[in-house]
Formats: sequence, C-alpha cells, structure tokens
Amino acid sequence: MTTGESELWQRRLERERLARKEAERLLEAKSRELHAANEALRLLATQLESQVADRTQALREANAELQLLNDTSEALVEATNPVDAVQSLLEQTCRVFGWDCGGYWEPGPDDSQLRCVALWAPPNRGVERFIAESFARALPAGVGLPGRVMVTGRQNYVADLTVDPGFL
Repeated sequence: MTTGESELWQRRLERERLARKEAERLLEAKSRELHAANEALRLLATQLESQVADRTQALREANAELQLLNDTSEALVEATNPVDAVQSLLEQTCRVFGWDCGGYWEPGPDDSQLRCVALWAPPNRGVERFIAESFARALPAGVGLPGRVMVTGRQNYVADLTVDPGFL
C-alpha cells in the first residue's frame, strides 16, 4: 500500500470513527430524552390512576347517597305511621353508612327531656341491653349524646360509644 492510499484509508477511518462517535452521542441524547419522557409518563399515569380512584370513590359515595334517598322515599311512602317511618329511615341510614346503631330521640311535651322513639341495630350485634336502656331513659337537655345535640342544635357522631362516658 502506498503512502497516499494509507493516508486515504486513515482519513476514511477517522471520518467513520467521528461519524460513529456522533451517532453514539445522538443515540445517547435520544435515549436520555426517551427516559425522561418515560418517567414523565409514569408520573402522569400514577396521577391519573389516583384521580380515577378518587372519582370512583366519589361516585360510589354519590350512588350510596342516591340509593339512600331512593330507599328513604320508599320507606316514607310505605310507612303507616311516623314511628315506622323513622325506624325505616334509621335502618336505611345505618346500612348505607355502615353504622352499628342509630337512634331517634324526641323532646317531651315541655322540651326539657328527650325520649328514645326509635332505634335500629342489625341483629346479633350485642347491643340489646343498650337498646333497652335507651328506650327506658329520659335524658335532660344537655345530658348524654342526644341531650348535647338537643342543646347545641348540631349533629354529632361518636365512632365508639364505649369511650363516650356521657352517652346515656
């Protein structure tokens, strides 16, 4: 091989080496771009999954409320007296919200005491004594959960009545 041919091959090899290096650089840059885009898509997918889960839960809750309204309407239509209507409403409400027990207390003639008029609990919950005591007692305004509600005029929810010393 002559010197001229050798230089020609050297230049060709150098051009090829530079072209290969440029191709590798471009490939690396595109690879980084794709990786970043992939990470952004993963983040977006996670956010979308969270939003879908939140909206699904909101729809479930809205459907439960609509079902409660429907069941309430039916209960009111089918009730033969106000106590039966309240009893049915308590049952529907407790079932929809997963409550162990629900009660309706009504003020007496002079508004100084409350009496339990209706109470609902699913069978076999071990609350029979509680139910009996609720119907047997008259609570003065401000005493127990029902009395507190009467005085404040605001609803009140107690997650665990066993830790509310002043319930009854």
